[in-house]
Amino acid sequence: MANSSQLKSINFEDFKFDFSGGDVIGHYAIDRPVFEWKSRRFLKVKVFKEDNRERAEKEMRFLRKLQGCPYFYAIFGHIRGFEKYDYAVDMWAAGCILAGSIFHTKRIFNAKEDHKQLFKIANILGGKELLDSAREYEIAVDKELERNIRKFKGLGFQSLKRKYCEITATEEAIDLVEKLLVYDHKKRLTAKEALNHPYFSKIHKENLGEMEGTTKDTIVEQLSDLINKQLSISEEDNYPEIDISRELGSGTYGVVYYASVARSNYEFAVKHPFTISQIGFARKIKILDALKGCPNVNRFLGSIIWDTFCSLQNTFFLVFEYVNETSWYAIYDKISSEELRNYLRQMFTALDGCHSRGIMHCDIKPNWGLSTFYEENAFYNTGIGSIPYLSPELLLNYPKYNYSVDIWPMGCIVASAIFRKKFLFDGTRQDYLLEEILKVFGSECFLQFCRDYHINIHPEQVDRRYLGHQRKDWSKFITDENREIATAEAVDLVKKLLVFDPRQRLTAKQALKHDYFKLTLRTTSIQVATQKLQNK
Repeated sequence: MANSSQLKSINFEDFKFDFSGGDVIGHYAIDRPVFEWKSRRFLKVKVFKEDNRERAEKEMRFLRKLQGCPYFYAIFGHIRGFEKYDYAVDMWAAGCILAGSIFHTKRIFNAKEDHKQLFKIANILGGKELLDSAREYEIAVDKELERNIRKFKGLGFQSLKRKYCEITATEEAIDLVEKLLVYDHKKRLTAKEALNHPYFSKIHKENLGEMEGTTKDTIVEQLSDLINKQLSISEEDNYPEIDISRELGSGTYGVVYYASVARSNYEFAVKHPFTISQIGFARKIKILDALKGCPNVNRFLGSIIWDTFCSLQNTFFLVFEYVNETSWYAIYDKISSEELRNYLRQMFTALDGCHSRGIMHCDIKPNWGLSTFYEENAFYNTGIGSIPYLSPELLLNYPKYNYSVDIWPMGCIVASAIFRKKFLFDGTRQDYLLEEILKVFGSECFLQFCRDYHINIHPEQVDRRYLGHQRKDWSKFITDENREIATAEAVDLVKKLLVFDPRQRLTAKQALKHDYFKLTLRTTSIQVATQKLQNK
């Protein structure tokens, strides 16, 4: 905000503003979010209407008085009248914000009154240390206040660590907080020193092998810089060795790019999640790390945490090995029996690997998506997965689901292939999908599930579309076109995967032992024996 005299001293041609954000319109002015590319800062511009010049000048005078005003992030020097502060006062505020983020609390020292805020600070950093620092800078402290402050021994930031924040409250993160939230303002890190702390711009380098002429560590670092360039942060730097040439795909949760290294055979897939918090990103990395070594799972190479942007957007990237993909929907109605067995065996092996590591996939479909760790008897978000692969328990909002939530979509994929149907249950909305499922399983399955799993429904509240359906035998899906691939073993596998009650479904491990997969071994043995006889 600036008055007319101030505007003369600003050369707006030196700046490049992006006014792409939405407006917040009020009675007196319009707020616009702005990204200024030259300084790479997010700003807010407040534009007053012409007939509100007096109000604008009044607000400017008020804001000038508020400069440096302490709030929850104020240091004790502000509270007790210490006026000789410097840039370090901002580092205290930054430390409070960081601590709040890593310990999952809105405000680390949350108090409405000055003396109570001092107590909150002293409880963590120590009362004696606070008083010693006050004496060093000749800050007068009331005797009663001093007596109360001295009671606090200083629990330290490690005392705030809980199981729910162990992913974000790492040793590096806590160490940075400890070096920012220091009583003596002269001993706090500067902003430049903080940026050089190991906590920032950390590149996960596990599971990366050496490469000819360079290392995959270097490549991940160069990818970080190249992504920076692609997002218009840098216009001068040039990295000719790595090329992000095309977009592989995008969806609800992010976009994936193809990256390759010049004069080599190394290819990567770089995923940029759209909306994800630092906590969510750390959780995703933990899951991907847990999947290392899991058979038939795309190898996770590393992650890039980009901290140039002020917001959480455009910050996190995941790097995977590149695997050439063939769309399932292009082959589901053409795939042969042997190809299907091989494909399904690999999928069940991968799924068994996930489950054995305590991970529910939660979005099984021909290409994979969501995932989360499983805890027995825990309640989970039911707004997950992809239509038309959602299981009945998800459609009925049953929150205590388990690994069997991944088995239902596997059954849908098997049925899709053997019955030559793109989708076994084709519904564009969840209520339509449930109706399609009940046309096959019958309404009694639905009512029995609600009784068994204590889902309270009133007869008058039940959608009439869900009632009156009779169970349909799987043999009704067999036609002359699919009879060759819809064998008795294949249909039996579908029956044992697509069970309305999740407790009755096969596990991934049990599915791998089904006769459908044993048939491949028997066929192979016969072929080998026949070949030996022919050779004689």
